Amino acid sequence: MCMSKERRKFPRFDLEYTIQILSQDGEMVMTALTSNLSDGGLRLPIPTECLPEKGEELQLNLTVRRNTTGEVEMYTGLGEVIRHTAADENGESEVALKFDKPMNLHLIDEAQPSLS
Repeated sequence: MCMSKERRKFPRFDLEYTIQILSQDGEMVMTALTSNLSDGGLRLPIPTECLPEKGEELQLNLTVRRNTTGEVEMYTGLGEVIRHTAADENGESEVALKFDKPMNLHLIDEAQPSLS
């Protein structure tokens, strides 16, 4: 029997948290909601006209409101655009970002791991 090997280092979670994305010069690019999140990166839908280039490095400000306690935690870091999808019927694409350093987001208590 052939078993596929999971390439992901961190479990992913289908969680919606607010994220501010800034260019390297500190200019606000957009505010969005995550659709999939891990300690190593995230995926989020964004309008196609705001689509960053693959390989672009962005500053990230992530706001996590804990489902279990209601507390709000802020995380900052850098993320590199590793891929994006073609636009859907609403004019949105999904962008995948890999964090330059893993973040210890403590997501295990917030949701069940995503299968995607």
